[in-house]
Amino acid sequence: MKVLIKQLEWFLRHFLVYPVLRLLFRNPAHEGTIDLRTVRRVLFLRYDRIGDMIVTTPLFRKLKKSQPEIEIGVFASPSNAEIIRFNPHIDHVHILHRNWWKLGRDILEARRLGYDVVLNLVFNRTTTGALLANVISPDGIKVGQGNEKYRFYFNKLLSLRRATVPMVAILADYFQQVFGVGMTEEEMRYQIVVDSTSQDRVEAFLERRGLDEVERGTFVVANLSAKESYRQMTHDQAVTIARVLSSELNFKTVVICSPEHRSFRRRVLDECNDDRIIPFPEEGVASLLEIAHLIQRSLFVVTPDTAIVHFASATQTPVLGLFVHAHEDEWLPFRVQSAVVRPAVKMPISAIPTETIRTAIYSFVDSLKQSAQ
Repeated sequence: MKVLIKQLEWFLRHFLVYPVLRLLFRNPAHEGTIDLRTVRRVLFLRYDRIGDMIVTTPLFRKLKKSQPEIEIGVFASPSNAEIIRFNPHIDHVHILHRNWWKLGRDILEARRLGYDVVLNLVFNRTTTGALLANVISPDGIKVGQGNEKYRFYFNKLLSLRRATVPMVAILADYFQQVFGVGMTEEEMRYQIVVDSTSQDRVEAFLERRGLDEVERGTFVVANLSAKESYRQMTHDQAVTIARVLSSELNFKTVVICSPEHRSFRRRVLDECNDDRIIPFPEEGVASLLEIAHLIQRSLFVVTPDTAIVHFASATQTPVLGLFVHAHEDEWLPFRVQSAVVRPAVKMPISAIPTETIRTAIYSFVDSLKQSAQ
């Protein structure tokens, strides 16, 4: 039945939806690069995940540095908009709300601003981004990437190398193809601007727990959560990480997780029964900017392959990541001391033996000590 439904969807998309949209959208090809001196406003479509937004922050900074007069807008998701809330390079933030009334309001506001260029950076849902770009900026230059069948959606369709270089390098290549402006590796560093209120909340927590002695605290952070099941660690893996860090290596260990994994974290803490293992936040839900400041104050982070890896990269905090193999080079830690633990090919993170994780933690801590000498 599922196969039949997929075949029907493919048929409708290629023989009904695409032909109709080709008639509606008239997007003449734009050859060559776009001269930034002719551009007033640029809109980035980045309404996907938290990590995607973090790795895009170098482009905002580079664009503003190249042409300070340009206004930069971002169409963000409800989950990742907080990452750029205090970003000094962004002038307008629009949200892809789930509520149709709010979504319509933000689309109309973006259309009213009259963006000259729209860059679709959501690579896996091309049609959604293309429709949004055409509604917001029917007369602007719309840029996308991907299969040739999507060309009619855009004025400029790019071909990008994938999977062999960090995602930020892929985005830098996108940027250069569009504007003819290159980026150095130093310019690719991530940026998360944390407000003073978020900093104060974290500092109050650290003071209560006696973790605020030095600029880089005497604690480490262990993240127990990942969104996808194939990236999620098991209970035994989480207990192993917490015990190795606290009982064996004598680190005070601040344990974070997503709201839906709080009961999972509670069971891990109960089994460990160690005062050196501390949940953050103590109550309620921490904001993304609070998490960013907590990580910045820590010695290092242990986490599965999720946005926390990019928080560590942005704050220059060493990170030990549990990674699967799919597209791994795109999402590895960037410009920060790191190590990676992997399962066998085509296996989930849960397949990594606990002894392998234990050995990796010891090896990583030894490497940090050697670097500090």
